[in-house]
Amino acid sequence: MGVSSVIYANTGAYVALNGMLTAERYQRLIDCTGDAELQKRLSEFGFEGDTTDEMLSRALDGGYAYLDERSPVEGVRAALLKKNDYHNAKVTMKCKYARREDFGALLYPHGGIDTDKMKEWVFKDDYSLLPRPMAAALADIDLRFSKGDRSGRVVDCRLNRAMYEDIFQTLGAGHGEMKGEFRAEEDLCNVSAALRVRVNGLREADLAEEFLPGGQIPFDTLRVLLDGTPERVRDAFSHGAAEEYRDIVSDAMSEAEKGAMPDFERVSDNFIIRMLKKYKDSNSHYMMFYGYVLARLYELKNIRIVCAGVRAGEPKKKIHAKLRETYV
Repeated sequence: MGVSSVIYANTGAYVALNGMLTAERYQRLIDCTGDAELQKRLSEFGFEGDTTDEMLSRALDGGYAYLDERSPVEGVRAALLKKNDYHNAKVTMKCKYARREDFGALLYPHGGIDTDKMKEWVFKDDYSLLPRPMAAALADIDLRFSKGDRSGRVVDCRLNRAMYEDIFQTLGAGHGEMKGEFRAEEDLCNVSAALRVRVNGLREADLAEEFLPGGQIPFDTLRVLLDGTPERVRDAFSHGAAEEYRDIVSDAMSEAEKGAMPDFERVSDNFIIRMLKKYKDSNSHYMMFYGYVLARLYELKNIRIVCAGVRAGEPKKKIHAKLRETYV
């Protein structure tokens, strides 16, 4: 990783930031009355295509092409693509057992593993050419399915754990800032799992199955979320690595106490976006480039939320409440 390559990548990212959607632009999208107006607005914002879906698809393709062309650190680029690979592995594995072969539309095209190859290998139970953590997870899923434990949850839990193991192996030594972002993702996934177990009246064993070990919040701290009072939970999250999550967990507990599952996915996304914002003006740090790339993916997620809400005729306030924080 040369300093010049980092500065080159960051310079391009800094310029590209000017094209990202501001809060004012999101409001203009929310104010649209239908798909035709959405398409017109997106065109004004620089998106290209004959339909809104095509515009967003092209933008996604462009984002990953930009990552491939400009990434200053190959290990980080490869690690980011792992998420798409593991999504595809989950879909392919579930479809194998459902005896369904027409699932191409469910796959993400921007991974490191060719989707046709993955389908061929998974359907033949030949995992030898897949990354070792993924191969081990798929073999374990086969074993559990053969013993009658045939739920989609088994597929998701086992592959989620393998994904982060694979990501950290791919990153190798160094890259502490990027590893910190992924560890935060694991922590947030673990908190979300604990809240879901609490709200749905499940068991500690269910949390243990979903638990991702690469996070920094200890399992014993997460256990308090299962049946602890709001005061006890806040105290448990007032120490060590858990402290930075204390406020968002306390807010989520307020919803959980009412018997409702909080919108913790949005809360988690906002937490990660705030982490990435720290590097927005760090022109000599490789995280500025990756912060922009990830923020662009969150932006496309936001736009899809707006488009779905407008098409469904949802109230503007409801659409706005679903949005993630803006990066600019």
